[in-house]
Amino acid sequence: MNIENIKSAILAVLVLISLLLTIGIWNYSSANYQTNESDTLNISINGEKAELNEAVLPTQMVFHQEGHPLQFTDKTKEGEFYQALKEWDFRIYEDKTNVNINEEQTYVELIYPENIPVSLLPRMFNIGEDGLNADWDFNRLYLVLNNESNTIDVVFQSTVHERVMRTEVRETEAFQQVRQYMQSDDSFVHLLRYEVNNQVFYLPEEKLKLANQTYTTNNIPLEPIIHNLFQDPENVREYRGRYSDGYRLLEKHQVYSNQYYMKYKNPISGEFLEREELISQSLTFVNNHDGWTDDYMLFDILEGNSSIQYQMLFNGYPVMSRLGQIEQKWLDRELDTYVRPLIRLSTPLSQEHNTVRSGSEIIQILETEPRRFPEKSIEDIQIMYTMNEKQGYSSDIISLEPQWFIKYNGTWAPIPTEDSLIESQGGV
Repeated sequence: MNIENIKSAILAVLVLISLLLTIGIWNYSSANYQTNESDTLNISINGEKAELNEAVLPTQMVFHQEGHPLQFTDKTKEGEFYQALKEWDFRIYEDKTNVNINEEQTYVELIYPENIPVSLLPRMFNIGEDGLNADWDFNRLYLVLNNESNTIDVVFQSTVHERVMRTEVRETEAFQQVRQYMQSDDSFVHLLRYEVNNQVFYLPEEKLKLANQTYTTNNIPLEPIIHNLFQDPENVREYRGRYSDGYRLLEKHQVYSNQYYMKYKNPISGEFLEREELISQSLTFVNNHDGWTDDYMLFDILEGNSSIQYQMLFNGYPVMSRLGQIEQKWLDRELDTYVRPLIRLSTPLSQEHNTVRSGSEIIQILETEPRRFPEKSIEDIQIMYTMNEKQGYSSDIISLEPQWFIKYNGTWAPIPTEDSLIESQGGV
């Protein structure tokens, strides 16, 4: 073999090695810049997994009797009722554009915080896919008692698309369950019907006595989360609560003395997911690292399916706090943003009771402050819990306290008291 052949052979080997190294770098970069379902397997922060029908829940359950709307005094009973509902056998028999429910009928109205794809119904209830027209979303569920046949007419409705699907529950036991609940007069509070901005809100007629609960909290360690979100955690560097591999960033934010939340950002671009896929993907992602460290429910899907939010629940009410919110943003099936608390509730301590304003007081404030709360901007009104640091106690203790909130112009805010309104206006 002459010298030229040897040079050619060496050059070919070098080119081959260079090509293999380039492919290796491409594969490494692709793996390093993606956070998908497979990245989170076998990584746990010692929380729980949740089924879709445990996280997609109504925010309010209204019992209508002879035109009078009622609500459980104890909202945790709504969870018991909903659990029974999931066991019933639903039969699809009619898909229509609209249906009228007689206000004098006896029925239960379940109000969901978001539009839920009908295609998810088989994962929420005991309902088959045969005959299921799944190209729309619902946000209301009605259970109408049929006293003649001892059955329940079930109506899934979209108040946005003016479309309904009617089903039926023929089990006499289910009918009797609803009837027994509705005959327990001492279990209910009366509600006011408040119509504004083409919506109907049901607010308690009287003041409510709700618990103020103090808890110790436990911190969630960041190490398993870093292993979960970064493909090569050995390359992650920390500086003043900021963790980065040079591309992705995880920030640790302090709320109170020893309570934190985190925000992870993976700067990618792509298309938003369809609503059904966004809900399913977000649940699977949190399940893959046992991330439900308290009770949570689907609470909000931002415009265009850009991101999804889950809110912590306490005594049946949502908790409005950075320490009680899990938020995700997905683009082209890749995780772009992940925000979650780095604490979990631990041991309940002292409990007191707080008197929450009546619905009529809330309506009066809203109607006397039209500039602050324009009718056309009002989207929702709810009692929620706030999470506050317990002053004068250990740094691991927080307090959960009930308060009225209003959602207007896309943002949730506390409804001020009459005294604070007078003070802000310069009154005595």
